[in-house]
Amino acid sequence: MDDDLIAIAGPIPLTRAEPPELEDEVRALVGSPVVRALLEAVEGGVLVLNAHRQIVAANMSALLGAPDASVEKALGLRLGEALGCVHAHEVPGGCGGSDACRSCGALNVVLRCETTNRVAEGDCAISAENGHPRPYELHLRATPLSVDGRSFTVVAMRDASDEKRRAILEQVFFHDLLNSLTAVSTWSQLLRKVPESRLREAGGRVADLVARLEGEIHSQRALLQAEKGTLELTATAENPNGILGELAASFASHPLTRGRSLDVEPAAFTELQTDRFLLLRVLTNMVTNALEATPEGGRVRLWAERMDGGPRWACAFHVHNATAIPRAVALRLFQRSFSTKARRGRGIGTYSMKLLGERYLGGEVGFTTGEGGTTFTLRLPASLPSDRTASSH
Repeated sequence: MDDDLIAIAGPIPLTRAEPPELEDEVRALVGSPVVRALLEAVEGGVLVLNAHRQIVAANMSALLGAPDASVEKALGLRLGEALGCVHAHEVPGGCGGSDACRSCGALNVVLRCETTNRVAEGDCAISAENGHPRPYELHLRATPLSVDGRSFTVVAMRDASDEKRRAILEQVFFHDLLNSLTAVSTWSQLLRKVPESRLREAGGRVADLVARLEGEIHSQRALLQAEKGTLELTATAENPNGILGELAASFASHPLTRGRSLDVEPAAFTELQTDRFLLLRVLTNMVTNALEATPEGGRVRLWAERMDGGPRWACAFHVHNATAIPRAVALRLFQRSFSTKARRGRGIGTYSMKLLGERYLGGEVGFTTGEGGTTFTLRLPASLPSDRTASSH
């Protein structure tokens, strides 16, 4: 089950147990041989939550690589607070109180278990920030439990990131790349038959398709290296109009531009210090995302501008399309593996924009959305930060 877009209706209880009550619950569970055996037997991570969704017993070391002592710090917290979810402290009520929490897969599973008193399962993507960004992709199974007449919820969690990664690789390499290879094969066969006057056109099509294949492979490799902290950067002086022109050329014969137009506007400044490859990867994902959201007959705008007067940002690249993003989607857009696409195995493009654009290029990736459409923006410093190397991450 995928709970990415299931919004929780109605108020979410945010009250917590008083300290004496919480201490009694912890003692009751510590003294239960059944609970102790359960905590030790489940592979992955397991939590026991009270009626206020607070942790009263846990074993998360196998899942999170955390020492056993960290369990004591988690007692009394909710799941998002224990994992360091970026939304956990947006409102005074804590985990469960923000708008983003209404589409949280973990909260959905727990509440379904509590309200039905039956086993509930689901997936959860959590963007955590415990000193450094970390995405969690978990599969959860919640089971009701009664100890000494008190009701609890046992939440077993396992890391589903490898499953998500395999699904993405299957989608990209077995579907998208094979489609491109099919087109390469078709044009290669035509090269044998076309008259000499069309050889240049056919050869150009094949070259474009091969370049697109190389780009897809390099993009996936860069993302894997970035997540592992082994991505090496190369700072060069780039002309923004050269970057924009390369993007225009790469999308000129792209399937996404059939029936849609990509309007690229020239930049008024001429130099930028950055990593050319990573910048192209981020902007390619932005344009792809905008084209996918644009109906036939629509247009996407791409432009760059100098940012004067600010101490931090030297320039910005913008990609605009006329489609607004629903609020429930906007709140989780940069989570890894989150996708609005009907096909599973997508949802890596916006996440990679954020990871590559901010953690490595030293920029800022954001968007605005509303009745006028959606604009994604990448703001960049005047030069590539000197510490953006693999060893520093």
